[in-house]
Amino acid sequence: VVRPIRGNLRSAIASAIILFAPAAPTGVTVRTAAAQEAPVPPPKEVQGPEISMLIRSALIALHQANVTGNYSVLRDLGASVLQAANTPADLAAQFREFREKRFSLAATILFDTILDEKPQLSANGQLRLVGHFPTQPQEVIFDLTFLFEGGTWRLALISVGSRPAPKAEPENAAAKPK
Repeated sequence: VVRPIRGNLRSAIASAIILFAPAAPTGVTVRTAAAQEAPVPPPKEVQGPEISMLIRSALIALHQANVTGNYSVLRDLGASVLQAANTPADLAAQFREFREKRFSLAATILFDTILDEKPQLSANGQLRLVGHFPTQPQEVIFDLTFLFEGGTWRLALISVGSRPAPKAEPENAAAKPK
């Protein structure tokens, strides 16, 4: 039995052409298994903007973990050594004092990082960054180590604390009589 086609024949044919047309390139590169397995070598140098981004992203991830009490994302962002050595509960215990004192790391987004030591980059892809943020009344201090894994920097060690900020000199201190 042949039944007449109801509706617009042109739209039905156009739909069929679209359904069976080959896919257009999307700009996504598909890698072969061999290309995916080849390790990406660590960079020979790391520049200021990348250093700033690594420090800020690590401290903001810690800040969010402290605010929510959920350290899973901080752990998952870490390198394999950090993940192997710490459960989310371990990280929560290590940063309990931050939560209890409600010490905020949010201001680290607003201040420029001051490195207290020259960045240490090893040939095997380990980057150590030690410094502070000049926040008031407490400075945020950090000692972070990143490993280059899977073509990206991953947090391997994190040590964050605070110290009293130095007293700011008044701008007119030289003009004051003695």
